[in-house]
Amino acid sequence: MKITGKDLIKIGYAESKLLGELLVILNKDFAYLRKKKVLKMAKELLGQPEKFQQNNPLHNIADTLLNPPIDETISLREAPLSYKVYGAAGIEAGASQQMET
Repeated sequence: MKITGKDLIKIGYAESKLLGELLVILNKDFAYLRKKKVLKMAKELLGQPEKFQQNNPLHNIADTLLNPPIDETISLREAPLSYKVYGAAGIEAGASQQMET
């Protein structure tokens, strides 16, 4: 039995780090089960992660599904900050244009 990322995406998982971690656990700790049974369990984990918080191999995945990580993406500025240019006469036009975009 070998579960792939495509199998998990078909049942509702998004491509993410979590998907990779789940693949490792499923293929290592549940290799003795039939593929259909493992996929059913993975789908149940996605829908009701609280049921798996005590399940030793899957508790970290369940915790992540219940408490997703906070997106810490820093947004870009709308406009560039102003700056002072020293020796503007010695700066090539291309370099000057690059500093402004």
